[in-house]
Amino acid sequence: MSFTGFLERVFRLKNIRRTGWLERGVSDPESVASHSFMTTLIALVLGLRWKSIHLEKALKLAIAHDLPESVVGDLISKEYWNDGGSVSRKKKLKLERKAMKKLSEEAECPELFEFWEEYENGNSEEADFVREIDKFEMICQAIKYKKEMLRIVKKLIRSVESRKNEHA
Repeated sequence: MSFTGFLERVFRLKNIRRTGWLERGVSDPESVASHSFMTTLIALVLGLRWKSIHLEKALKLAIAHDLPESVVGDLISKEYWNDGGSVSRKKKLKLERKAMKKLSEEAECPELFEFWEEYENGNSEEADFVREIDKFEMICQAIKYKKEMLRIVKKLIRSVESRKNEHA
């Protein structure tokens, strides 16, 4: 496959919804691409302040961290979430490793695989930094969904109360 084939495959991330949010009942969850963008943006902003972090390396890890999901989808390991998850952590890593090797070959960029592997293995301060940001981004998204849900519930309560007053 060619570089354009690589891009076509990676473009799928824009349409792949985050499985964890779907399994938790979020009706219109963020895409993997949206999550990856926010993770990378947070890494950039915090990395500029964190002088011990090699910023370019951290950004490369952030960009690469979810690329295999363009091939295998957004898999959740059973060890990660007891109420869901479709595969074991070991199987997930095996599938993602194979996908990442394929992607880096398609892009003719073996470094992509190296960035992903470093992130997965937590082999550097930058990998640990990006892994923590990945979790932080998820927490921020959860807060956003909670606020949206509270707005919907409050609107529903006002609607019910107004109808109740009409019939009183």
